[in-house]
Amino acid sequence: PNTIFIIFRHPHSEKRSQRRFLKNNKVKDLYNFIHTLGKDIFEDSGEFELITPFPYKAYKDLEKTLEEEKLVNAVLQIKEI
Repeated sequence: PNTIFIIFRHPHSEKRSQRRFLKNNKVKDLYNFIHTLGKDIFEDSGEFELITPFPYKAYKDLEKTLEEEKLVNAVLQIKEI
């Protein structure tokens, strides 16, 4: 009951990664997880942000918890910037 299941859609492909996080994990933990996937998922710089396309929201406040961001079993797009 204290976990959140998140699917990450990779940029430039149909590939996806998934993982469970605790509700009290921070947004920076999501970014750290993406870094463990390696730079080969990116075409250019490797710089990215996590977004929900509709309604559009970028998750940039790294110190907020997933619960504070109201992330519940979400699908997030890894958007290369």
